[in-house]
Amino acid sequence: MKKLLPVLLFAVVGYWFWMDYREQRASGDWPSVQGKVASASVVTHHSTDDDHTRPAAEQLSYEPSLSYEYEVEHVSYVGKRIRVSAPNYESSQLARDTIQMYQRTTTVTVYYDPHDPGRSVLERGCRSGWWRC
Repeated sequence: MKKLLPVLLFAVVGYWFWMDYREQRASGDWPSVQGKVASASVVTHHSTDDDHTRPAAEQLSYEPSLSYEYEVEHVSYVGKRIRVSAPNYESSQLARDTIQMYQRTTTVTVYYDPHDPGRSVLERGCRSGWWRC
């Protein structure tokens, strides 16, 4: 059983990467509508040690977090994703810069999945990682 666990873990992580990759590729063809930014902030994530009981020494990451509203065929939706893979930064300034791009104006272009309009992003296609499209 112990030998099977790493194989299962590898399969689950591989499946997750594959699904993420597929959605990134598909989002490049999604149609767009105009939306409005409802909120924008930077969320700080604190890393923990191996047993998750104490904060790790200065291991922080910063995630731009926003909410936007849009409408597809007279149905209203709220989106929260900037892109398929959530951006996390080691620098709070990079996260703030990302949020500022969307605070300058309240109107944004929203790309949505035509098969599931509740799935949306503000930046479509592949952005980073070894699996570039």
